[in-house]
Amino acid sequence: MKCHCLVLWAAVLTWATMVGGSTSPGEGYNLRMTQEEREKVLDRMHAEMVGVEPPCVPPHNTPINPVMPMMPNAFSTRVEVAFQEDNRKKVIFGYESFDNILNSGVLSYELKKICKAQTILGLKEEMRFLFGLGEKIGDGGYYGTVGVMNWAYQYQYQYLGTQDCRGMICDKFDICISNPNGGTVHIVYYWSSTDWHVASDEPPVPVAVEITSDAKMSPLVTRRVMQRFDFYEFMREFRPSPEELAPPPDVYCMNRKTSEEPPEVPLYFSYSSEAVVGFEFSFPVGDNDTVNIQFTSIITQSESYDWEAKIALADYIPWYIFGDEYRYDHLTRRIQDFNQDLEYYIETNLDKQCRYGPMDNNTDGGNIIINKDGSIGLMPPWLFKDLDEPMQYNGIHVTRGLLSDVWVGMKKIPKTIFEEDFVWYYASPFVSDDESVENLSRELKWHLRKNRRRDMRESIKEELKSSKKSNSLGNGNDAPSLQSLDKVPIRMERYLNIMAGFPHLIYNMFDYQSEPPLTHTFDISPCYNVSQKRDFIVDLPGNTLVKVTNLRDKLLYSSQHAMALMGILSPLRINRMVLEERQDSIRLLFTVLDIALAAASATGAFKENNMNTAVNLIRNAINTNELVITVELVKPPEGIEGPLFVTVVPIAGSMQEVHRGENNDYSYTLDKGYHSGDMAGLAIGMLMVGALVGVIINMVIQRGNATPGGLPRVSMARKNRPTSDNTIAINGNLTGSEI
Repeated sequence: MKCHCLVLWAAVLTWATMVGGSTSPGEGYNLRMTQEEREKVLDRMHAEMVGVEPPCVPPHNTPINPVMPMMPNAFSTRVEVAFQEDNRKKVIFGYESFDNILNSGVLSYELKKICKAQTILGLKEEMRFLFGLGEKIGDGGYYGTVGVMNWAYQYQYQYLGTQDCRGMICDKFDICISNPNGGTVHIVYYWSSTDWHVASDEPPVPVAVEITSDAKMSPLVTRRVMQRFDFYEFMREFRPSPEELAPPPDVYCMNRKTSEEPPEVPLYFSYSSEAVVGFEFSFPVGDNDTVNIQFTSIITQSESYDWEAKIALADYIPWYIFGDEYRYDHLTRRIQDFNQDLEYYIETNLDKQCRYGPMDNNTDGGNIIINKDGSIGLMPPWLFKDLDEPMQYNGIHVTRGLLSDVWVGMKKIPKTIFEEDFVWYYASPFVSDDESVENLSRELKWHLRKNRRRDMRESIKEELKSSKKSNSLGNGNDAPSLQSLDKVPIRMERYLNIMAGFPHLIYNMFDYQSEPPLTHTFDISPCYNVSQKRDFIVDLPGNTLVKVTNLRDKLLYSSQHAMALMGILSPLRINRMVLEERQDSIRLLFTVLDIALAAASATGAFKENNMNTAVNLIRNAINTNELVITVELVKPPEGIEGPLFVTVVPIAGSMQEVHRGENNDYSYTLDKGYHSGDMAGLAIGMLMVGALVGVIINMVIQRGNATPGGLPRVSMARKNRPTSDNTIAINGNLTGSEI
């Protein structure tokens, strides 16, 4: 919209018929009219219009004393419009604000929250529909009910003295306009008397306007009207805050162009969530009849999303487990793998009982889905822009006690005429409790935030550079470096256009972090049997931890993704990865999983390699130094603007299959090579074996020359018979007790 355009919020309205004994929504403001007082005013106006012929007579050069006060250049007021049409008395409550310097304003009527943006000229149709007011009300570029006040200065008005109005003394003025066809418009103005100032030494303010017309009177009115406008809390020279010039947070304006683009959704983030949702259950009441019972529940869980890896995690306790003394034993971890189109449910406190299967179709619809067990799935960020209408910036609003930037999008519900609005609240990561900041005017706060949105990144960089040069901290340390100015999502609401401004889901987010959720810790191995697992170790260079500045988790996270990329499989199938710090190297212990047995209807799983093929690809990449692990550092070294990446290459030939235990202990068969000393010892041993073989061969030959059946005899040096000269006789008493 152009800057001079005025948006009429809640352009399509529902009449609030005055019936019964209902009280005014303005209750609490001492001077507001009651329902009975409004009815008396309308009855009096009706009697004056039908009981007098003509209703009024235009004045002819009547001296005016006193002069009717002038409308201020800027104002803000609450408005109540009471009128009678077709024998029905009706009232509309609203708010109007205008800034003649900026030539912009707000018309807000609290009825159905339906919005559309259009130019000033387009508003005449809305005003004609609401109040029967013609194009003349838009003179000067302002199409508000208070614009009727300007008609008095364009036509000859007269002073009618003082009169009681809403418990105070008012100066009364009127104008009377007629045409040759007999139509007459009578407008009466009530201004606070000079004796009834709103504040000390302040000029009067308008209190009420009454309009009666017995026919169409172009360009003032477009039909027969009988209306009274009452102004409350009228403030002169009170310019509307830019926050008030913004639409309500939950209203989507058709055809309106956004002034600010929504923040970019990071590739990975995590937070704790609190969802307030409604449920409806059918209970049998007998005779095949049921009754529907509705109630609201709060569901809490911790969530992590990695849309680079296409993996999401949620820890929660199913909502339907209540009244159980041990309900917390049912803590469930749901892991969604969008690569395989599988989701895993693991009860972490009950021996990691696991069930898994194809992902439910309702998780990829671009919405937050409440599953049957109470878990909540967030739409993938890449579908966030896939709405039926582009997102719009709805200004700054307060939610959860914080000033928040609001964006709203609209999505049509398939096969219905209904629409759903998605409202996102984003807060700055800078939240100050400084009293001086809290006391800033709303306009100044808005301008500060506006400047921050546009160029805060550059200004803060310059401030940090200058503070480093001047050592403004005074303690010899460098000024702190600013890592991110990302906005923090704190709330999401969803509205149906049939719910009249009430959200059917409120989604609060706490402890938001835009760091990787460390998918290497997502253990899905309990869902696989022994034949679907193979365990391995891989060695990294000894200086790896120094190189990655001791970011062990990021090293594991990056190693998992590098292996998954090389093996053409989901990162989750590189599972249970842990780090072992050795004296001369860093060792990775991990498990490779096969394609899931339950993947028959999960088409994504069959786009990946099976376990053995993936292992061969990873092993070959390590042996040829083609597997490169890229790690992003959190804080770059001094003098280098981030982000900074370092690379780690595993040691070639170090991938070894092992037998892994439950506590990450492992064993493996060692295929070790031989050193030169080992070879020398082997040669000596072979010589000894050769000599032994020679002896055996000689014995076999001698056996062939011996008598049959006898053993080979060794040739004796002497063949003499035994005599006393060549023998020794040993006598022993073999029965002695000493033996």
